[in-house]
Amino acid sequence: MICNNVLQAVGGTPLVRLQRMTGPEDAQVLVKFEGVNVGGSVKTRTALKMIEEALECARRLACEEGLFCGISSGTNVVAALRLAAKLGPGKTVVALAPDTGERYFSTPLLAK
Repeated sequence: MICNNVLQAVGGTPLVRLQRMTGPEDAQVLVKFEGVNVGGSVKTRTALKMIEEALECARRLACEEGLFCGISSGTNVVAALRLAAKLGPGKTVVALAPDTGERYFSTPLLAK
């Protein structure tokens, strides 16, 4: 696999077929070889998804709510929205917006 950037490699963890530990009549056994994953861990895909959700939420906060916050604020709001959905109607959830978006002018936050 040839990638143009490291993000394209996330999720491309190879599967290795076990040849000697199973008999010919046994089911095929594949081992996900996470040690060669770009981040070296199964958490790489989870972390990438969290970053993408935080970035999208920060964009929405700016466009839909007029709040120019940073990506960490996006993370907090994503978590608050999920918690609010679990708690149901009538509950109040407070999310902190710990930073402004000024330092993100030249980042993917404003790319779309």
